[in-house]
Amino acid sequence: MLPFILLSSALVFFFAYRIYGSFLSKRCGLDDSIKTPALAKEDGVDYSPAPASVLFGHHFSSIAGAGPIVGPILAATYFGWGPTWVWILIGAIFVGGVHDFGSTFMSLRHGGRSIAEVMKGLVGTRAGKLFLIFVLLALVYVIIVFLDLTATTFAKQPAVASASGWFILVAVIFGFLLRSDRFSLRNLAVVFFPLTFLGLVVGHYFPVPLLSKEVWVSGILLYCFCAAVLPVGVLLQPRDFLSAGFLYAILALGAVGMLIAVESLQLPVFLGWESEKLGMLVPFLFITVACGACSGFHSIVASGTTSKQISRESDARRVTYGSMLLEGVLAVFAL
Repeated sequence: MLPFILLSSALVFFFAYRIYGSFLSKRCGLDDSIKTPALAKEDGVDYSPAPASVLFGHHFSSIAGAGPIVGPILAATYFGWGPTWVWILIGAIFVGGVHDFGSTFMSLRHGGRSIAEVMKGLVGTRAGKLFLIFVLLALVYVIIVFLDLTATTFAKQPAVASASGWFILVAVIFGFLLRSDRFSLRNLAVVFFPLTFLGLVVGHYFPVPLLSKEVWVSGILLYCFCAAVLPVGVLLQPRDFLSAGFLYAILALGAVGMLIAVESLQLPVFLGWESEKLGMLVPFLFITVACGACSGFHSIVASGTTSKQISRESDARRVTYGSMLLEGVLAVFAL
């Protein structure tokens, strides 16, 4: 059963990208003759054109966190794997993918402005300001949650902190060499992807000294500040490209494991229209499985950073719609 779910999902997503993705591109009128904000406003800081493969890695790494893993597992536990699987397929193709693609396209045609700024012009100043406040509060909440989780992990498991530090160092060097134009992206990837995995060894044999959670909170906040103010080519682009490579490898290994393992799904296909702990299937299934099917957070990434790095409008399909479908694959793996 596991190979059937995996292979059928992969085929559905493949044809969705080829057929529905092409329809979206034509319907929106993507035009490579139009200068994208990355080229028209290029400043080497936020507006910085990037190769589609690098930008795909950035967008995918930014949206594919814990959400597409935890959400499907919880939903399958409460409602069964059947409705969860169906929602992942339908949601990623017709809702989440369109949402990511549409947010990016809208930002591209409005000078690379964020979704909140675009709303000011299309809906009204008051609506735009209210949405901006909502986004700010949501981001503060997300930062607090992940800051606490990361600091706790680093304090209890120094090896993880060492591996993370190694990864950041490798990403900065990779970005520097990539910007120098002396090496091709392919050659650098061949060298630096293995160096990324080497971080697991570095973390195991060279853990950082034990530090308190409070110290790590301060250090992580400093890192967040630096990552936010540095030019995207220094840390953001190379870090996310290498991070995506790590995710690709995990997905590939997971696919091999699912295809050769003789295992069956332990959870029932359907557990009913209502869960005692969670509530009715509608709407709680769609709330529980957000990342992996449709997440509003993606519009912040799409209009906040991705749209400012796209070199050609036609790349939007691959970078955003393709990334969302790949996140759907990740959600199926978690399921």
